[in-house]
Amino acid sequence: MKLHGRRVIPVFYGVDPSTVENQKLPSSAAGRIRSWRGALSEIANLSGFDSQFIRPETKLVEEIVEAVFQAIRCCCSSQMVNFSSYSASRGLVGVERQIEQLQALLCSDERSNWTIGLSGMAGIGKTTLAKAFFDLFSSRFEASYFFSNFARSMASGLSVLPFGNLQNDFFSKLLGDENGRAGGRVSYDLMLRRLGCMKALVVIDDVGDIGPLKDLLNGQYCNLFGPCSVIIMTSRNKQLLKSVCDLVYEAKGLDYEEGPRLFRLHAFRQQNVQTEYLHMIGRAVNYVSGNPLATTVLGAHLFGRDLKFWDRELGALEDNPNSVVQNVLRKSYDGLSREEKDIFLDLA
Repeated sequence: MKLHGRRVIPVFYGVDPSTVENQKLPSSAAGRIRSWRGALSEIANLSGFDSQFIRPETKLVEEIVEAVFQAIRCCCSSQMVNFSSYSASRGLVGVERQIEQLQALLCSDERSNWTIGLSGMAGIGKTTLAKAFFDLFSSRFEASYFFSNFARSMASGLSVLPFGNLQNDFFSKLLGDENGRAGGRVSYDLMLRRLGCMKALVVIDDVGDIGPLKDLLNGQYCNLFGPCSVIIMTSRNKQLLKSVCDLVYEAKGLDYEEGPRLFRLHAFRQQNVQTEYLHMIGRAVNYVSGNPLATTVLGAHLFGRDLKFWDRELGALEDNPNSVVQNVLRKSYDGLSREEKDIFLDLA
């Protein structure tokens, strides 16, 4: 089972797991019997279903069927995903083609595990792309977790908690344990054994330093998990990603069709616009240079304004971008994070 990466779902029906784990064998027992007994002892340490604690029996059957269904669904990962409804409900533009490219890359190589890096400047859509991939594909994995703001979370977390606690919490969330203690009876080693048998999808967003990442994953990265697992990391540091990833994908800006579409979505809340605004849209899209975040914020800033206002604001952007960031777009600018503010300064 280990050799082929097969999943085992133990069902302890009318027997205590400890009885299975602590079997007594006579010294004369044959090697094959010992091998099977050893396998059963190991199975007793896996997460499974215990008829002593799941009552009535109909509930036990329902939970087993659901677990098997989920496992089967996880194996059917070769099908292409229909992205249309997902992107439409979230107002996403330019992400669908990149999701399809990532999926094609994963399907083109039958290696056991993948570690993928998403690089690019701030605001280009690395986190959005990673989150979309996670939302669309996480149900096809046995364990999944999206670790947002990794650099900030590790820095703030380590200031109040030992690293071991943070790592234990990470493993527990991957295993789906809501109380953060992996069932309250499970040891650290057992968590590692369980994860080593599971097909996992882990997204680690905003990696700034390789040290905490390496420590979190015990230096094993994807090999910490079972076959066909995927780790996705986002970072502006392309060299960092190259040092640990099998593949580094450069997040792409909006193309000539996507840029105007995203801008209209935020500047007009619709795609049909008056003819006299078309030239202004071209100026705005040219300024933001395909950056999705800048496109979104500038479009929202111009929403509901007349042509004179548009012309004045865009003229200021073209003549003195820094001044516009500091003054004309002050209301929008103040609501941004430090990283998002840096994007506008980079554009300037």
